[in-house]
Formats: sequence, structure tokens, C-alpha cells
Amino acid sequence: MNKLQIYDYASAEKHINAGRNKTYRAVQGHLYAVRRGTDTIELVFNYKGNWREIPVLTYHSNGNITLSAGYPYQSCRRIMSQYVKGLVVSIKKGQTIVSLDTDGTTPIKTQKCRTCRGIGSFAKLCGGPIYCHDDNCEILISTSDLLRQWEQGLITEFSYSDYYSARAHTHGPCEHGMKVSHFQYNDRYECGTCQGKGRANYGNKRKGRVWDYNYPFTISKDGYPIEKENGCVLNI
Repeated sequence: MNKLQIYDYASAEKHINAGRNKTYRAVQGHLYAVRRGTDTIELVFNYKGNWREIPVLTYHSNGNITLSAGYPYQSCRRIMSQYVKGLVVSIKKGQTIVSLDTDGTTPIKTQKCRTCRGIGSFAKLCGGPIYCHDDNCEILISTSDLLRQWEQGLITEFSYSDYYSARAHTHGPCEHGMKVSHFQYNDRYECGTCQGKGRANYGNKRKGRVWDYNYPFTISKDGYPIEKENGCVLNI
């Protein structure tokens, strides 16, 4: 989670300048923001640690962002997705996919609604008879009297189940003549997913590009990929 709201060179530089050391500063866990020269700041794992350094991405002062090459780790993909706005780096069929907001989405697929199964509505449910909540009800009063007598030792036999049943008894069936909950198939309400149409839009996914992580991947300040001569960026 990017709690520090670091997304570009300016925010990363502000984070470093807020610390005592103006060269590097911890971001989260073993991730550090490290100043490289006068116009770049790099996010690095294990900076000056016991393990080898793993560069994740580089912020440039001109607004470009470069994803570092050579480290196809899940932790690196997670940091890239968190610290670059509009970027999602994932794995699909063994290939690394880089998806930007500017890539758009696939066409919408209209299919049978998965919520109502294409019907467009649901049958209303009747909960059945309404329980009696009247403290002056004769059934409740008589059962309560038996409970008091049993507690006082005036009677020797009493079942708590009778008392609980009295607390949750009903007077006759519901308005539909049923004594249990049931569906009213002639009285229906509209499905909220498809708005009663029976069909809804599915399959709208982000577009992306296959990234060969052996080469760096640079994103412009406008959010578009900068094509490389080695052809590592491919539309999918």
C-alpha cells in the first residue's frame, strides 16, 4: 500500500528531503528511495542491506518513469503497480503484462445476466405469519405464570421450550394463507444488476502489453509507453 503517496519524481524527492539523509530514505519495509545523480530517483530493495540490491523503478525529473529490467519477482511487480499511477503489472500465461490507463479496455460483452439468470426479476419472499410481540397476550401470560410457579417450587414440571415457544408464537397464517415462509412468484421485483432487462455487460477488461523484463520499460509523463527499438513492447 502506497501510504506515502509517492508516484513521481517530485513526490519521491519531497520524501527524501523530509529525512535527515538527503541521499536516500526508507519508504516501506526493505524498500528505499535512493537519489541517483541530479535528475533521477530510484526505488530499490535492500539498499545497503545484507542482500543484493534490487532496483524496481526509476523516477526521472522530466516526468518519465522507467521499470527496471532483470527482476521478474512478484514483490517487484507489486511495487511497480503501487508506485506508478494507472499501472498494473501482472502475469498471464507465463508472460509479464504491463497495463496502463491509456491502453483502454476491451469491448463490452453483453451476456445473460448472471444474477437473475436472464429472467430480469426475482420472486418476492413472504416471511410467513408474523410473530406475536404482545406482552398482554393470554398465551404468553399463562406460560409466564407457569414459569413463576415453577421457580417458586409450586409445581415440579415445566419445560423452557414451552416458554420459548410462547415468546415466538403466531396467530394464524400469513395474508397468503401460509404458515411458513414462501415465495410469491406472481409478485416480483426487478433485478438490480440488469435493471430488469435480463442481459448485462460483462468481459470489459484492461488492455495491456507483453513486457520482456530483460529490457527496461519506460512510461512517459503523459502515461504512454515509450516504444523501444528492441521490440519488447507488444500490443495484446
